[in-house]
Amino acid sequence: KAATAERPSINKLHIELLRSLTPADSALLDLLYPRVAERLFHSKEEVNAYTAEANAKADASWRTFSEEERGVSIQNLHRLRCITATPRFFNANGVLTAFYDRDRRIDAALIDPQRFQEMLSSLLTLIYQASGAVPYAEDQSIPIQYQSPFGVGGLMGSIAVPELSHMLTPLGMEFMKAVTMDRSDPK
Repeated sequence: KAATAERPSINKLHIELLRSLTPADSALLDLLYPRVAERLFHSKEEVNAYTAEANAKADASWRTFSEEERGVSIQNLHRLRCITATPRFFNANGVLTAFYDRDRRIDAALIDPQRFQEMLSSLLTLIYQASGAVPYAEDQSIPIQYQSPFGVGGLMGSIAVPELSHMLTPLGMEFMKAVTMDRSDPK
């Protein structure tokens, strides 16, 4: 029973998705599989190698389609719930400044109004981008943070592949795993 549970199977939903896909849709799904969102990189060299590989794969397939076809494909895959926006890191550093008054024994924090305004503007932009109302900038790379024993560490580098502003949803992952007959967990 365990062997059959691991084996991906094509169901009615997958068949309906296959009927709805264009060649451009298939190229983007192939580019996004396996998704990079949960992948752990161990060095900057590994990030750079992945970036070069993903750009070469995009040049060979996805980027051969016209800009209009790619735009329609992204909208179609969002509509089918196969892709979504890649979560971006949100930086709230510098909004609060520690304040301590020894004489009055006050330990507090002050809000930097300018940094708070920048943070709100950045958050609003991220919300618009994640909803698909505003596209990600083509030159906006995806920052990669390294994993430390104490949680998320510092910035390791970034992946400069504009298409990776999108990622597969759980439905998209299940679909790709079934149609590629992949038996591994592609994280």
